[in-house]
Amino acid sequence: MKQTHAIVLCGAMALCLTSPALAQSRFDIRLGGDAYFEMGLVSQSNDTNLRSTEARNRFRLTIVPLAKADNGLEYGAYLRLRSALASRAVDVDRSYLFASGAFGTVRLGVTPGFDGEISHLANGTGRPIAYLPFGLYDHAAAWVGPAGGAQGTDPATGRYTGGDFRGGVGDALQPPASLMWPWLNADAGATKILYASPRFAGLQVGASYTPRNDSSNTDINRGKTGSTAAAQFTGNFQDIVEVGANYKTALGPVKATLSAAFMGGRASDSGAAADSFRNLRGHIGGFRFEYEGFSLGGDYLNYGRSGQNARYAHLDDAWTWQVGAQYASGPYVLGAAYIRTEDPGQVNRPGKRTADVYEVGAGYTVAPGLRVQLQYDFFDTTSDKAVTAVTGSPDDRTHVVLARTLLAF
Repeated sequence: MKQTHAIVLCGAMALCLTSPALAQSRFDIRLGGDAYFEMGLVSQSNDTNLRSTEARNRFRLTIVPLAKADNGLEYGAYLRLRSALASRAVDVDRSYLFASGAFGTVRLGVTPGFDGEISHLANGTGRPIAYLPFGLYDHAAAWVGPAGGAQGTDPATGRYTGGDFRGGVGDALQPPASLMWPWLNADAGATKILYASPRFAGLQVGASYTPRNDSSNTDINRGKTGSTAAAQFTGNFQDIVEVGANYKTALGPVKATLSAAFMGGRASDSGAAADSFRNLRGHIGGFRFEYEGFSLGGDYLNYGRSGQNARYAHLDDAWTWQVGAQYASGPYVLGAAYIRTEDPGQVNRPGKRTADVYEVGAGYTVAPGLRVQLQYDFFDTTSDKAVTAVTGSPDDRTHVVLARTLLAF
């Protein structure tokens, strides 16, 4: 079955690209990118030995060699370099060949799938986020934990530190983001084949195939295993197939965009006979309505029990729903959102992990390509972790205030 998926997709792309094409004598090289600097102020319940302030920054550079043939075919490659890691190493989160024409668009390489890259980013479905930096839906989530990730334990006192939000099942299904991220992202932006159709009567459809979500660029991994033995869950999946669609229309002065997608794949084995990791099954639906400067949108994403190990007794669904509104006028933008997330937390004990997130933000364009933003998030998180006299409660309330400067070129 997995060979059939790959062969059909590759065959369709070959047919799209076989018509004679006389290329230009040269490629145009397009450079672009963005950067931000951000200061954060945090106040939270579980703050033992945690600082209240921190700063972070990121720089991305895109390089796009592009050519156009006489028959209208546009083709080339896309590379995005990032200076974002604490190690100061430069990494890559986009690296693919592409071709676009009357047949639609094909991408071959490291790229997010159709639902995220095409329906959400390119066509603007789901909650509006122009008040956030460069499409980062869960930007404030990193400030909830003690070091940008999962809840920790203070080595000096044994108390819980930060909120129980990052890490766990939710993050395993949405790498490298969290359940606040309203895309089908379990393919992890790994090497894939992606197709997006042209738009007919407002409708666009698409599909993608990812052999392994832990394999990118020149990596070759033909193994059937990849999950950790006796782990509560896995985020390692193979033969991931995604299908989706988005629809754009106008209802008088109101513009509407709707989207839906499904993603399925096989959980990697661990090699342990007692393990039984649930296969990947995720679906999402999104909408956005726009009237003059006002926007209203939302998403519902559900992964069911994907990735969870059935050797344990307390499996539960992982899901999020979220809604947001925004108003933009000239150089100003104001926005607000509510996000609800749930997952089983620890599948070896009863209970679940929940979060209610309330967000407001504002932005101002100082000059072309230069913006400033101010953002506030309140995280109300509950956990199924044990409560003891030493650790205290893992439940947490976090206030996050972020001020940033952004540059796009």
